[in-house]
Amino acid sequence: MKIDVLGVKIDTLTKDGLLNEIRTRLQGSESTFIVTPYSESIVAAQKDLEFRNILNSADIALPDGIGILWAAKYLELRIKNHESWIGNIWPLIYSLLSIIFNPSYIRHPIPEKISGSEFVWDLAELASKNNFSIFLLGGFGNTPGRVGEKLKKKFPDLKIAGMLNENNPSFEALTAINNSNTDILFVALGPIKQEKWIYENLPKLRVKLAIGLGGTFDYLAGKRPPAPKIWAGRGLEWLWRLLTQPWRIWRILKGVGGLIWYCFKIKR
Repeated sequence: MKIDVLGVKIDTLTKDGLLNEIRTRLQGSESTFIVTPYSESIVAAQKDLEFRNILNSADIALPDGIGILWAAKYLELRIKNHESWIGNIWPLIYSLLSIIFNPSYIRHPIPEKISGSEFVWDLAELASKNNFSIFLLGGFGNTPGRVGEKLKKKFPDLKIAGMLNENNPSFEALTAINNSNTDILFVALGPIKQEKWIYENLPKLRVKLAIGLGGTFDYLAGKRPPAPKIWAGRGLEWLWRLLTQPWRIWRILKGVGGLIWYCFKIKR
């Protein structure tokens, strides 16, 4: 089942449910397109209609970020007094505070956050146990190589069919991926760019599954420090990114603040 979050359709399955669906799809003949929308993606999709349509064309859309869970909850609330400013602002404040102080409150209609940076481990494990191979596309320099080493360290039986960084032209990447006979394609070209690349090229690729993973490769390669679990569990990943990557302040605040504003605008 999918739910609409500001025009973007997000899956409401649990992680176990998604893994079961993905396993079934991998055993079939059709290719699967997975996207990982988070706050910045939803905000970008408000003006970039091509990007929104691509997100909605995906077979699976993971709720990548606590902001997605919050938005889904807030948008389903019935606000009785639409003419009162207080009547509108209180549910907003309460729902935002619940992210930290009452997290179970926002876990409906979407039950759990499934971020690409965490789900990549689940997909690698699924591939390792079921004899599926993976291909790593994205990152700069030796990033994909370090990602491969990290994944192989945890899952020694994992088959890595190939890897390419962002310096390779698209046509070379297509040839390399198809020649590798890989089953699963991990694409880390950055938000929006990667989804558009997969959408355009998936019909030309002989892969069973392609997923956009944003900056996940940088975290796996140790080039950026991941948020501590206690921060991630409380929905403070955005704050961690702000503290560790202060040069992204405008992008982060635009994503977080933009999501809140667009949701509030609809409920006014």
